[in-house]
Formats: sequence, structure tokens, C-alpha cells
Amino acid sequence: ALVHGDLPTALARNPIVPFVVVYLALSGLAWARRRVTGAAPGRFAPSWMLHVLWVGLTLFWVLRNVPGWTWLSPQ
Repeated sequence: ALVHGDLPTALARNPIVPFVVVYLALSGLAWARRRVTGAAPGRFAPSWMLHVLWVGLTLFWVLRNVPGWTWLSPQ
């Protein structure tokens, strides 16, 4: 759905993927800018942010399969 530009359906089926795609696109642009300008590479993200992201994704994947949390499941 996201590839075809149907954002509402993409968000209904997997609400995290569109945000990940935007983040990866911005990270790719930042990387390209650093390569062109010769700037020193920065950190990917603070370690606490990566830990929060990992815990959040794990909880999302587990909770969408738990009975009663069907609002997280694909429609």
C-alpha cells in the first residue's frame, strides 16, 4: 500500500513502517551530504534512543499478537 501511495491503508496495516521509511530516507540524505561535503561522520543515534527503539518495536511485535490488542493488528 505504501509503494502505491495509499498512506491510510499502509498506516492501518503496519503503523511503524511509514515512519521507518521516512527515517531511513532522511538518514540516507544526511549520509550523502556528509560524503559530498567531506564532513566527519556523526553518530547514528544516541545509545539510549536505539535501546528505546528496540524495546518499542519488540513490544509492538509482541502486543499485536496478544488477544485483546487486535487494534494493533493489520486490518
